[in-house]
Amino acid sequence: MDYKTENIPVFKSIGLSPDGKFLIFPESAAILGVFENGKALLVEQPRKAVNTNTLELPGGRVNVGEDKEEAVKRELLEETGYLCKNARFLFTLDMDFSASIHRTHVFIGELTDKYKPTEKFTNHIFELSQLIDLIHDGKITHAPSVAAIYWLKSERGE
Repeated sequence: MDYKTENIPVFKSIGLSPDGKFLIFPESAAILGVFENGKALLVEQPRKAVNTNTLELPGGRVNVGEDKEEAVKRELLEETGYLCKNARFLFTLDMDFSASIHRTHVFIGELTDKYKPTEKFTNHIFELSQLIDLIHDGKITHAPSVAAIYWLKSERGE
């Protein structure tokens, strides 16, 4: 879907549309990191808006002028300490048209064994079947994470 954005300012943080009627979020990117053994990496992040920790894909803001693939690799390293051998674009999600413009670009990538410890978030490594169970149990509700996990399930023919 394509929509007009030429008059929408680019923000480094959340801003209001020129008419003040909706929020504009910076573009973001997230990655489903998969190890050679097929297991996937999620991070546990404290989310103040819902007053709980969530399980979700590593990711974050795409800086103004930054390539989306480079942004997602940077976010992966910052949040998890893992490097990605490759990052392949999967899809873009428009998170909420009712009150905002908030686009998240979702990637998949094979993770390396190289690991640089980080204290930013807690890493969790799961089998695909565990991820599906966590979605069904309401433990994973982050939309890009759910979409990427079901994409992987479909890709594997499960």
